[in-house]
Amino acid sequence: MHRRSAFHRINVIRIDYLVLEEYNFQNDTVNATLEIYLKPATQIRSYQEKSLSKMFGNGRARSGIIVLPCGAGKTLSGITAASTICKLVSSLCTSGVSVMQWRQQFLMWSNIQDRQISVFWLNKRESLPDLRVSWYQLTQWLLTEQNAHMIPKK
Repeated sequence: MHRRSAFHRINVIRIDYLVLEEYNFQNDTVNATLEIYLKPATQIRSYQEKSLSKMFGNGRARSGIIVLPCGAGKTLSGITAASTICKLVSSLCTSGVSVMQWRQQFLMWSNIQDRQISVFWLNKRESLPDLRVSWYQLTQWLLTEQNAHMIPKK
């Protein structure tokens, strides 16, 4: 069945048909589980919840981009998404300042401990724990990206 699914995916790409990817995170036994949850005092706003509901449904995560205005809580939305999936996380940022802000926000809003976070920027590279925060120019994978419109196109 998996081979057939891959065949169909290749064919829809050939005809330039938009495919909505889904990740069955609740039944994923391959990727390591991350024990991350929001702190009890953490409250997300209704529009954040609405945007996240578009991403999550039927126990799956759908591909897509959540766009919110400046100051609307995109970082907390990303942290909430990470705590929903409960898998290893990579957060990509546009600057060293953003890297440190994301690290601080994960510590503020979730149960993640400082020893579980690793940052990569300039000449600073730490070990690889469960949560990674980096500058997007230094890596090639992502879960969250604060300013997607600023990513250079190839």
